[in-house]
Amino acid sequence: MNKKFSKNDPIRCNWLAIPFFGHFYRVDFSKPFFEIYNNTKHLMKEECGKHKLFSIWFMDNYMVFITDPYLAREFLVKNGDNFLNRPITSATKLFSHNFASLSQSRDQRWLDIRNTFSHISTNLLLRKKLHHIENKTKELIKNLKDERNGRLSPNPIEVHKITKSYLLNLLFEYFNRSESLETTINDPRCQEFIDGVLKFLSTTQGKPMLNCKFFCLFISAYHKLTGLQLLYKPYKLIKELLINDHYNTIDRNNPRDPIDELIILNESYPKHQQNDHNIISPIFDMFVPGLNTSSFILEWFMLLLSNYQLTQQSIYNELINVLNDENNNNNNNNNNNNNNNNNNNNNNNNNNNNNNNNNNNNNNNNNNNNNNNNNNNNNYNNNNNNKNNNCEDSDEDKNFYKDFIGIKHKIKTPILNSVINEVIRYKMGTSGGPRTTKEDIFIDGKFIPKGTSVAILTIAIFNDKEYWGNPENFVPDRFLGDYDIIKPHFDRLLQFGVGKRQCPGKNIANDQIYLVCANLVLNFTWTSEDGKKICEIPDFKLNSLPPPYKIILKKRK
Repeated sequence: MNKKFSKNDPIRCNWLAIPFFGHFYRVDFSKPFFEIYNNTKHLMKEECGKHKLFSIWFMDNYMVFITDPYLAREFLVKNGDNFLNRPITSATKLFSHNFASLSQSRDQRWLDIRNTFSHISTNLLLRKKLHHIENKTKELIKNLKDERNGRLSPNPIEVHKITKSYLLNLLFEYFNRSESLETTINDPRCQEFIDGVLKFLSTTQGKPMLNCKFFCLFISAYHKLTGLQLLYKPYKLIKELLINDHYNTIDRNNPRDPIDELIILNESYPKHQQNDHNIISPIFDMFVPGLNTSSFILEWFMLLLSNYQLTQQSIYNELINVLNDENNNNNNNNNNNNNNNNNNNNNNNNNNNNNNNNNNNNNNNNNNNNNNNNNNNNNYNNNNNNKNNNCEDSDEDKNFYKDFIGIKHKIKTPILNSVINEVIRYKMGTSGGPRTTKEDIFIDGKFIPKGTSVAILTIAIFNDKEYWGNPENFVPDRFLGDYDIIKPHFDRLLQFGVGKRQCPGKNIANDQIYLVCANLVLNFTWTSEDGKKICEIPDFKLNSLPPPYKIILKKRK
């Protein structure tokens, strides 16, 4: 364990590694993740200075951590095929039902499962999904406004319940289950599902013992003997709420969504390999980041803007200016169209008058009759147009959400975009899911042996003073300025991973986050429950979960 693989190994912890625990007997896991990272750094040989790679025995698992965003791309993009798979432990095999999940499947099986989700990235379906996201965001705003009572509930709001219910409701839409947001909020099965996902995350994420092959044997045996109760309820609800209906309505020649695709894929396996877990496990993997990463970003956004009221107001001013400019442009376009129509009418009238003067009285009478008929026709058409316009104006949704920030406005809201990116940088850094090397490889002159677990340490990248100057501070305008200057900042935001195994739903997640953040600020102001600053220390030891908090929402006038 303490023997080097080669003279070109990445810099390694200077302390003695011991069986089963490796170097982690020196780490205090009672501290937040950022402090654990700093603690781990102090175990390195300080005289070696900054390194893009460092290695450590993570329990009995040899790991290499990447702390440079550009080197991360060399690993996972340029050499992606060598780093395609996840490490194998008895726990990952058990929780993924023999590697049937999207996150833990391997090689060709991973590619087959990934392809079932690829159709959600096509342009046509992305537009369809965007339509769902915008409609669900409007529904969220309407729900929060509580129009039935004409006022907001005086009780403080638990943010995590709102964000997770919204995201779950939206995920249902992707799998062809349509229901109102209020139904999802009030359905005990949905809340039970959310609780089940969070319990699974709190049990499996950030647990060093699960990275130890020896201890994994005992952990897996326990969960197996207890019937894998950790996943029983979430899996049961996925089957009940989503999959059973697909079995009854599937057209195998025209699959509608990933569930249909997974049913067909499952039927292509040999009989002894066919089971419901081949369908449920990949679907569960889509809900986990949706109720984890996306929700955490929204929760941190609302927490930080509660603490930074001036930033909240700056975003609101930007959004109002965007909408005002859009309304002014629309009015100018309407005026120009009216002027053009008037000019055309005047020209036509002049031509008609000239023609009338050159014609005899009978022709004049005919022309007058024709003009009257034309006027009647024009009046009729105008009346029809007015009726059509009145029908559009009477549409309740368009009336209620006349002022709505959509994805089309994103390019015009640099302040909001910067704040969202800074929220991710400031609070969402942890460690990416590890990959394992298929073959020996040299990267940046360092030797990485076959079977090594490699992970991107985003917390190191997001908190590197060389990149950010003052990473310990929340700087809302950090991502503002000349694009050529700030472009490297965007290259360092690796929240959704890079390469072939990056998050398949990252574009949809980014749209969700933007729309909710924008329209919450547009319609509400909020403060903490007691008017004081909310604690900004994550609640999980090895995760970015915000601490539980409540806010007071007030409708903007």
